[in-house]
Amino acid sequence: MLTLASLEKGVIVMEPGKEYQRKGFSLRVDSVMNDSRCARGVNCIWAGNVEVRFHLQLNAPHKGQEIPFTLNTNPSFQRDTVILGTRYKLIDVSPHPRKDTPIAYGDYRVTVSV
Repeated sequence: MLTLASLEKGVIVMEPGKEYQRKGFSLRVDSVMNDSRCARGVNCIWAGNVEVRFHLQLNAPHKGQEIPFTLNTNPSFQRDTVILGTRYKLIDVSPHPRKDTPIAYGDYRVTVSV
């Protein structure tokens, strides 16, 4: 089970590969993909985007049903989804890129509201 950095009023801060369990479902960040956000200290034409792929596993009464979905940080792309009446919204992905400093995959934190 995931050790949460934050859980208040439906906001979850998740680490890639770790699982958050709640009555009725478990949610995992499968991958942080295509981090094209403009790095701090760089002038960019485009704000960029991060795609985050999630894996949702449902419990009773839909036990065993698995639903992958992808959300984005850029408002031009899908930032939220509703699955069986529950809304999942990507709030933030941190850390923000810095010029000439790659982000280690394990350092990402994904903030989601459920």
